[in-house]
Amino acid sequence: MIFNADKQTLDDLNIFGKKGKESVYSLFNRTYTTGGAAKLEQIFHYPTTGETEIRDRSETIQFFCRSSSAFPLEAVWIEVMVAYLSDRDSRTLLRADGETMESKLNKWLGVDTRLNFTQKALKAIGECLTHLRAFLEKTADNRYSTSFQKMQNEVKTILDDQEFRLTYASLMEGRLSFEQMASCDRFFRFTHYDQLQTILEYVYWLDIYISVATVARERKLAFAEVLPGSDQQLDIKGFYHPLVPDALGNDIQMNASRRVLFLTGANMAGKSTLMKSFGITVFLAHIGFPIPADSMKFTVNDGLYTTINLSDSIQMGHSHFYAEVLRVKKVSMELAAGKKLIIIFDELFRGTNVKDAHEATVAVTSLYSELENSLMLVSTHIVEAADNLRENCRNIQYSYMPTVMKHNIPVYTYVLTEGVTQDRHGMLIIQNEGILDILANGKKAQYYE
Repeated sequence: MIFNADKQTLDDLNIFGKKGKESVYSLFNRTYTTGGAAKLEQIFHYPTTGETEIRDRSETIQFFCRSSSAFPLEAVWIEVMVAYLSDRDSRTLLRADGETMESKLNKWLGVDTRLNFTQKALKAIGECLTHLRAFLEKTADNRYSTSFQKMQNEVKTILDDQEFRLTYASLMEGRLSFEQMASCDRFFRFTHYDQLQTILEYVYWLDIYISVATVARERKLAFAEVLPGSDQQLDIKGFYHPLVPDALGNDIQMNASRRVLFLTGANMAGKSTLMKSFGITVFLAHIGFPIPADSMKFTVNDGLYTTINLSDSIQMGHSHFYAEVLRVKKVSMELAAGKKLIIIFDELFRGTNVKDAHEATVAVTSLYSELENSLMLVSTHIVEAADNLRENCRNIQYSYMPTVMKHNIPVYTYVLTEGVTQDRHGMLIIQNEGILDILANGKKAQYYE
């Protein structure tokens, strides 16, 4: 099945980020091949997920974590090989029986571009297949029955085929005659084209798995455990933001009796970063990737929807508040359709007045807490809403990000704490920055002028 994470969610969690900037994708992208990078990007854009797929991918990455394998091929071999195989026009085949005096002269002069490229491509194929077979001999492990292991066995069968092996081995024996090149050109580019495509597909996945395993090993990332059953369960220990240096870890546990986490805290206390950290961890777990946490257990969901950095829709004439309303409507329709979702709303209904925001936050949060197919993390500055929710809802837990005052300066712990906080330090921060004094002094200067 497809794990739904729309563009708003991918943007909120900085899955891809802006070009040239650090992102979750760039964190894991240590790939050598263009095809590997493209497949990795596709995994993040359109993740297929489910208990079997998650366990399968996680097990494969863990295998390469333990083996500490390096990618065994040169990227240039793959790129040349791909370019060579992309030409499917049979008229471009080298023909030993049709060599003209002109082609012989060009060959002797060394100016036959097609011949030179074919020679380079066949050499690249020989290098690639020879090194790949040696790699498979060292890393083959039949104890695992993942889809990648099955693909690996298929590739090994191709490479061990006697005719196939003799042909690619001949490419490593020195300069080929024109007749040998013509024979190999037909063999690889047409007769065994499908087998080479199977090998390239395997190489791209190998590139991805070694890339991700390398990151997991270097950063000491963990792997989530998928729980059986359909009841919503989520238990994460020590999760943190993978792109924040020296980030502190936090714990969150959610289940049928704790469907909603109601989060409060002052500005700059770390609420948004915590929500992004939570979202990234959930997203990575659902695609079978290593996670920035100490441990995680979860039941599989159908999707993740976030509203953290929602902007006005100028083109459609939507205000920020109306954009929020449409966002809540979209998520609600998905839930009404029976989808199992994890939902993250940062400062719900901040685009309207306090009274409406208060009433809407209470109404929406209370209804979401009753839905068996959702888990929700919602933050707000309207701490009074907690009192209303406590009166009527049993499935809500309350946590806050603390602020400690030191000499009239707010200091943030970034550690999730149980309860609701009344901390409001916006005006104190404004005063500490001297903004009011700047404006007052500017007004006096104008008065005396």
